[in-house]
Amino acid sequence: MTGQEVAVIGMACRLPGADGLTGYWRLLSSGGVVNHPVGGRWDHGPFHRPDDPRDPDGAYTDRVAHLADVASFPALHFGIAPRRVQVMDPQHRLLVELTREALQDAGLERCGFPRAETGVYVGASVSEYRNLMATRTRALQLAGGAYGPAEPELRGPLLASAAGVVPAQPYTAAGSLLNMAAATVSSVFDLRGPSFVVDAACSSALVAVHEAVVHLRAGQCDLALAGGVYLNLGPDNLVAFSRVGAVSREGVCRPFDERADGFVMGEGAGIVVLKRLADAVADGDRVHAVIRGTACVNDGRAAGPMTPSQQGQLDCMRRAYRDAGVAPEQVGFVECHGSATKVGDAVELAALAQLREDERPVWVSSVKANIGHTMSAAGIAGLIKAALVVRHGVVPPQPGVRQPGEAVTGGPFRLARSAEEWATAAGEPRRAAVSSFGFGGTNVHLVLEQAPPTAQRVGTIGPFTLSAGSPELLAQYAGQLADLVEEQRPDLADLAYTLGTRAVLAHRRTVHASDHAELVALLRERGPALDHGDPPAPPTTGNLLTLPVSPVVRTTHWGVQLDDSRN
Repeated sequence: MTGQEVAVIGMACRLPGADGLTGYWRLLSSGGVVNHPVGGRWDHGPFHRPDDPRDPDGAYTDRVAHLADVASFPALHFGIAPRRVQVMDPQHRLLVELTREALQDAGLERCGFPRAETGVYVGASVSEYRNLMATRTRALQLAGGAYGPAEPELRGPLLASAAGVVPAQPYTAAGSLLNMAAATVSSVFDLRGPSFVVDAACSSALVAVHEAVVHLRAGQCDLALAGGVYLNLGPDNLVAFSRVGAVSREGVCRPFDERADGFVMGEGAGIVVLKRLADAVADGDRVHAVIRGTACVNDGRAAGPMTPSQQGQLDCMRRAYRDAGVAPEQVGFVECHGSATKVGDAVELAALAQLREDERPVWVSSVKANIGHTMSAAGIAGLIKAALVVRHGVVPPQPGVRQPGEAVTGGPFRLARSAEEWATAAGEPRRAAVSSFGFGGTNVHLVLEQAPPTAQRVGTIGPFTLSAGSPELLAQYAGQLADLVEEQRPDLADLAYTLGTRAVLAHRRTVHASDHAELVALLRERGPALDHGDPPAPPTTGNLLTLPVSPVVRTTHWGVQLDDSRN
């Protein structure tokens, strides 16, 4: 250990096919793949050109990996006026929700933490919601001939076509500014440390994590929330990436395979809670994984803004391992950028092979095969996956590989075809690395290590207090917990302790049970939902578990009137 390690003490994500950590690990460990037609997010018919890949206004694919719901948000729970939320970029809303979930996962939601010393670091590149909000303005410009002659008879239809867009209001300007992705989180949770957004294209999220690590080490903050977000709300990016042949014509992302022909457009977000490892150990925090080292560089002058540089990636990785104080050969799993482009994958694996000085095998993987390319959120999707792999000691299968490419077979690389146990030499912790590379040549590499062993704390069983935003949500939550207890049979003292670290919402139930069967039976009963009085004191000792998020009431907020088929 170098004394510069940073602990990951909380995580939360919303990714295609995965509403949280448990769902994400289930998707990964089963080798699940999410991709589907665009559906109702926008009318893709006018843009879909499967037979004309050179059409400058079209996309040759209609396959994407989208979240199920980006329109609903618990505005009243967070004390944000619905009128403001309507014009707030849903990327900002998603980050607010994930911050709550990450703090729950870290056991910090109910107890105090140094809000004045907590920083927020977000990777984000674009606000597609801003494009939607500007539709009325663009319609006026089009009708006025700003982009070419406009026939007078088209003025009325053009303006009518934008009638469903909410008119500008005082919150509109701030609602889709990129900086507000971080600033809104700081405001909602009263966090007064550094707070900013970084844009490094596809590597944005991991650059944000890098910045958080640098600030923690420098004493600029004592706790950091770091991550990234991207929501795909319009056809622009799908059309643009079709122009450069980056998205898959077959609609399947197959990193490391001979058939690889590009990525699937994905979306999502993730947040991690970071703390200096020494502080986390002293405070008794649960640690998912440890960040040993990190580096961020640019390629400098290169062949082009979208052309990967083997030397640039190699320089980045060498700096990260110097920072970590470990040799590259000591890493057994690498979560690659792996965008399934022929050139990109070959350059990345060539740099990895050049980095490693012996033939010790290393697993390589890319989550883009599961959930598509989440753009500015890609780095956080990779980091959370790598942390889960290190924690569970299981390497998930790499989907879509039928015939490994020459770059894989020609190096010390392994691809998991099914979930494989990750065994290490006696006394050696599991170590993983994450790469993220962005257009423009900004490269990030991060080295992770298994959390140091800690003594399990012995708690007392009960009381089990669960709460939610409404009686109906409380009943659903009780059913979720009953299923979890029945399937996983967690330590009951740890379950009571974890529930006790969460904020008590408007409606709650407290049950007392001495064994799993009794607790399941009580949770399945529809008991009274209390909305008054003080809850019983929570247990003060125990170990954190990963549990479903305490649910709150959600309502739909969207700045464009959509038909019933759209979310």
